[in-house]
Parts: sequence; structure tokens; C-alpha cells
Amino acid sequence: MKKFVMVAGPPGVGKTAVCRRIFQSVDGCAWLDGDWCWMVNPYPGKTEAQKTYAERAFGYILDGYMLDPNTRVILFSWMIQHDFMFDLVTDRMARKEFELTKVALVCEEAEYIRRLRAGGREAEKIERPDDMGKYRALDAHVIDTTGLTVAETADRVLGLL
Repeated sequence: MKKFVMVAGPPGVGKTAVCRRIFQSVDGCAWLDGDWCWMVNPYPGKTEAQKTYAERAFGYILDGYMLDPNTRVILFSWMIQHDFMFDLVTDRMARKEFELTKVALVCEEAEYIRRLRAGGREAEKIERPDDMGKYRALDAHVIDTTGLTVAETADRVLGLL
């Protein structure tokens, strides 16, 4: 049975870096970063039409990975802030035969602000960082990445499989 790993967390916490590490180290791994479905320049903000399109795209792309006989592990990373958002993605998928692991990456606020700065995030994001509490409250395996390297965090995610 395919393993489907959903990685949640605020912008800048390390979702992309951790998923990239897992993707590069696991044979038969496919990865969809939810942000890829929102790349529009200039970014006008999410309209209802864009939300509907992106949600359909998630299901379509993930179903394709489910059909691929060479894909064993599927990663999906996105800024999932509420439990219903996990379902929003899986409900769009026609193929439901998979082992689901939900992961929320968090870190301490000082570390988060340091990462936002190092990543060149907008001043507004640094001045008002996301509240980690909503991610800690998700029905998911919560991994506090404070003081962990990308490799150590990826190993913890893989350990859940």
C-alpha cells in the first residue's frame, strides 16, 4: 500500500527543505508542494476560483502519483492550518487506498523569526509571525524542529512511516 505523507506548517518552518530531503533520499517518492498550485505573478490573493482550481489540481496530481506503480511514498506539503484542510485534499482524491501520515512542523518563535529572516521573507511576516499554537493543535504528529537540522527532521518524519 502506498504511503501518503501530508506535511503541514507555517511558511518558513522548513516544510519544503524537509520534503526535498525526503524526496531526494527515498526511491519511489513523489512530491507535490501545495504552493506550486498558487504561483501567479503578480500574486493577486486567493480568489474563490483559484481555490477551487488548486483543490482540484491537488486531487488530480495526487491521483496520478497513486496510479504510478513505481511510486511508493507520496509527499504533500502545504500550509495546512486546520484539520479540515487535510480532508479537503484527501476528499479530492478518487483513489483512497493509502496509508496516511499527517505531520505538523513547528518551532519556537525566536527560531521561527530567525528562519524567516534567513529565508528573506517579507518584513510583515517577520513582524507578525504565524501562531505555532494552531499547528501544534492539529490532529497530526507534531515535530518541533527547533535546534534540528533538515536531515534530523526528515529522519523523524521517515521514522513515522
